[in-house]
Amino acid sequence: MTGPPTAGVELTELVAGSWQLRPWPVAHADLDDLLAERYPPGQVDAERTARLEGWRRGDLLGFAVREITSGASVAEALVVVTPQRHAAVVVRPRPGHLGSGLEGPVDDVVRRWAAGALGLTLA
Repeated sequence: MTGPPTAGVELTELVAGSWQLRPWPVAHADLDDLLAERYPPGQVDAERTARLEGWRRGDLLGFAVREITSGASVAEALVVVTPQRHAAVVVRPRPGHLGSGLEGPVDDVVRRWAAGALGLTLA
């Protein structure tokens, strides 16, 4: 098998309380904004490609997390999937949004999506 059984996952927007989660393939501006904050300029293109290819393969499903009212990018949420259909969810807030209360609701909605829509077993 060349990739996990989630390859070709449908691009689905999710809502978690006051936050909108947009899949990376349709959230290029948010992705670039978050990556530019975390990585040196020479590494941003490689990180973007890795995330977009991860979605295509189905083993790294990432979302841009935005405040619904302002549209500001506040975090990224990642679902890391193994070929055995096990997954882990990682929510990475922007430095200014640590402790903002987004981690719990975002983690919960992403876990429910991964388990319900994709049938993954979550760690």
